[in-house]
Amino acid sequence: MDCFTIHFMKELIPIQFDTIYTGDCLEVLRTLPDESVHCCVTSPPYYALRDYGMEEQIGRETTPKEYISRLTDVFTEVRRVLRSDGTLWLNISDTYAGKGNQGDFVDPKNPHGRNGQSVALNYKVEGCKPKDMIGIPWMLAFALRDSGWYLRNDIIWMKENPMPESVKDRCARCYEHIFLFSKSKKYFFDHKAISEPIAPATAQRLKRGMKGGNKFGCAIPGQTQQQTINRPREHGEITDDRAPRYGSYYISYGFALKGSGSPCWHIERHDLNDE
Repeated sequence: MDCFTIHFMKELIPIQFDTIYTGDCLEVLRTLPDESVHCCVTSPPYYALRDYGMEEQIGRETTPKEYISRLTDVFTEVRRVLRSDGTLWLNISDTYAGKGNQGDFVDPKNPHGRNGQSVALNYKVEGCKPKDMIGIPWMLAFALRDSGWYLRNDIIWMKENPMPESVKDRCARCYEHIFLFSKSKKYFFDHKAISEPIAPATAQRLKRGMKGGNKFGCAIPGQTQQQTINRPREHGEITDDRAPRYGSYYISYGFALKGSGSPCWHIERHDLNDE
């Protein structure tokens, strides 16, 4: 298997490419050398929404604070193994505070819980009223920022075909958060890879003349520099070779890792009883 060598504690340590490490994520991370990872893309188990039937699983903590604390410990290790120019892409979703303890009531359709949970941990959340959104994504984002991460983006993953919800007093949830964190103030970000071409009509407007008589052609309080497309100019001043080809850059969801030519490590945890 291909590998490369890095310096760690004044020793040369070989690191294998495209390796899957199976185990507890925090324990596996502690075995990796400092500044040995370029990028981390992950989605941890959401709070109180699933029971995977494993001891010490993340997402089954008694309170949201305990959940955030455990994830902060994990991402502190991620930050250690990440290179100084590396980034973390974190997908996370929210949880609603439940409607209280229903005693001995058992749903005849789902006697073991809809998500495999015999006991829902979100039935009572400190500081939240029943039916409140807990605010898990931002609790985590602010905790990681306080721990030293740079919080750079909140990207909304809009789902075109979301899971239907039977609730009738609010909108169905059709999005999740993807937070972009960096370890340092300056980091690697290939914006050209996700830039979108400007519309052909915009390119034509740029090549036309602009006398500056419109309300956007002059500086205004709070915006002393006009946009290029609104600045006074003679017809033909901006030619095809000078017109910008790309505008803003966006990302919706998904990361092309396989076949990208970059080595990656993947950490998974399986039940030891699984074959």
